Amino acid sequence: AGDDRPEWLLRGASGVVCVYDVTDTGSFSAALRLLRSAKDIAYQHMNEVVYMLVGNKCDREDRRTVPQRIAKRKAQDYDVQYMETSVKDNINVDQIIGALYRTKYREGEGEAFLTISKYGEITNM
Repeated sequence: AGDDRPEWLLRGASGVVCVYDVTDTGSFSAALRLLRSAKDIAYQHMNEVVYMLVGNKCDREDRRTVPQRIAKRKAQDYDVQYMETSVKDNINVDQIIGALYRTKYREGEGEAFLTISKYGEITNM
């Protein structure tokens, strides 16, 4: 997944958020593949894009299979922002958008953001 994404979806995007489920190592691997793919496409088109890796379901510590330290290390390796959230419990949901917004406008830009979910769905925001 990710390699078959049309490049036009990333043209002009200001931000990419790759979301994975902290209780599902497969979704973490898929999010990393999508992130790599998105960065490659943006690089080819010389886009300045803000990237974020987001672990969802942080409220499910009892079922976590992706350790936070591993995810943070991967985010550092990919040179992207990292945050954890729980959509169910409304933890850090607004902070994700705020972090992307602040980063982009600090750089003097700001267009529509692009979200790639753990399922590979791409959404303009």
